[in-house]
Amino acid sequence: MSRNQFVDSRPVNSSCLECHVTFAKSTALYGIGNTFRKKEILYGIDCERCHGPSEAHVKFHRKRPGMTTAHAMIAYDTLTRQQRLDACALCHSGVRTPLRPAFLFLTGDRLSDFSTVDEAVLNDPASLDVHGNQYGVLTASKCFQGSETMDCNSCHSPHENQRGDLPTFNQKCVQCHQGTGPRAHCSAEERLVLRKGNNCIGCHMPLLDSKDADCVRRR
Repeated sequence: MSRNQFVDSRPVNSSCLECHVTFAKSTALYGIGNTFRKKEILYGIDCERCHGPSEAHVKFHRKRPGMTTAHAMIAYDTLTRQQRLDACALCHSGVRTPLRPAFLFLTGDRLSDFSTVDEAVLNDPASLDVHGNQYGVLTASKCFQGSETMDCNSCHSPHENQRGDLPTFNQKCVQCHQGTGPRAHCSAEERLVLRKGNNCIGCHMPLLDSKDADCVRRR
């Protein structure tokens, strides 16, 4: 088998779709179930997943093509930090117990009204899975706990493909950990810093195997 392939015999259920498509219209009563209208699935993650339904937005701007201020869309700069975090945590906070269908969640809603998570897991950083609970890893970090404003967008741009772009992420670290000289941003010995090529990510966010996802290829 190629290293770029994997065999997954698991069924694709509603919890898969809730994080890997923008919207899927359920045919089940109250939207709880595993059957969906094939022609009413918005594949992939697009603008609406974060900024809300766009029908009113599109109609408004088609009539006013010269208007450059977005109308009828959720603006992130109007949200609290927890609202911004909840929008990402909907799919990036590990295995959660559902209370309401995730497709009903809109950015700005309170995530705890839609699903719950085992608090014992959040309070035990060693148990966090880096491949499924990025929210837990973030909130357990010293960077997050020492900041009143840090959120996912502090380091990640949802509008750009930054996957594997280490220089960009290292620069994000340096923006907060400012100073001069090769050791200004790190307490490690200078020889280790130089050997790593001043790569913050390599030491502080190393590549790890998933603890939970069986479909992830093990090293």
